[in-house]
Amino acid sequence: MSDCLVLDASGPFAHLALVRGEETIWTETVPAGRGQGGGLFAAAETACRRTDQLREIRVGTGPGSYSGCRQAIALAQGISMARGIPLFGLCSFLALETECPAITAVGDARRGMVYAAKLQGLRIIEAPRLVALEAIDNWAGPNHPIVRFDHESNTIPGDGCAMVIARFARASCELSKHPIEPLYLRPPNITQPKNRGTLLARD
Repeated sequence: MSDCLVLDASGPFAHLALVRGEETIWTETVPAGRGQGGGLFAAAETACRRTDQLREIRVGTGPGSYSGCRQAIALAQGISMARGIPLFGLCSFLALETECPAITAVGDARRGMVYAAKLQGLRIIEAPRLVALEAIDNWAGPNHPIVRFDHESNTIPGDGCAMVIARFARASCELSKHPIEPLYLRPPNITQPKNRGTLLARD
């Protein structure tokens, strides 16, 4: 039976899992984000050494950490190209595990905003968007209770978090193959260069 590597680094920690059919056979959680890519790459190397039947990769595309999402996607693309196996991207909100059949997934986007999407099981019915924190109750409505997708944890979650992202292996209806890009809902802050003046011409 073939194995699927699933990984997500949209929060302060990256979670990885190897899934074989309905069974999660390996998990690992490591720090992620800016300056933390080494742990993610080392964990992926461990995953690849634990299986000789890796046939597919699924990666979380965000919304969330700018650096973490890019690291995870670049890593997944590298493994996919090196091994000649398919790669799929999924919204990171699909990793949420809840008993509610329909929810509004919410993540902190700071500056009084949240990332929000409406989910029905393992299917996104309203795509992620930025919503003002004060308006989220009205946007969610009465039929989609709000579930927090916490990117701000100060402690390292256990392997249970990696097992939760194994849900990616079952989210077949939400697969995106080309192109796979980080899901940025807010343009990055760009500092314009200072005007250094006109260079003087020399004889």
